[in-house]
Amino acid sequence: MKKNVQNIIIGTLFIAVMSVMTNYALSDKNLTKSNTYFAVFNDADGVYPNTKIYMAGVPVGSVKSMTLMNGNVQMVLSIQGDITIPSDSMLKIETLDLQSSKTLTISPGFEDGNLQQNRFFESVQNSVNFIGLLNSYLDRRIAKEKAKRKKNES
Repeated sequence: MKKNVQNIIIGTLFIAVMSVMTNYALSDKNLTKSNTYFAVFNDADGVYPNTKIYMAGVPVGSVKSMTLMNGNVQMVLSIQGDITIPSDSMLKIETLDLQSSKTLTISPGFEDGNLQQNRFFESVQNSVNFIGLLNSYLDRRIAKEKAKRKKNES
């Protein structure tokens, strides 16, 4: 009986410690301060809250939230506080792989001044929808073939 109680206490402590460690590991709180920036895109296909933001291949932040405003997508971005971003930098939505996984990439500009916290990226590049491009191409090819066939039948 005493052994069972001891096992239950040890098991409970283990679960509590593992829960705290998991919550800490999964939390988005860094030990460094983060800055907030904004961006507006016409098309943000494949981007979701918590999508990572990279600069020179290094993760520097993530998308905090996304809202639809006047037909455009406004994003709230959280970037590590020690990262300086030139004010003429471009924020691009890029496809990572054939499964259309997306990420945001900051391409640094050359201006001396830096983008200030709570400001908008002025230069953005929207998401490219490869499936949509392929469908458009195939639709045009099919239409040409139909027109060619119809012309030959005449």
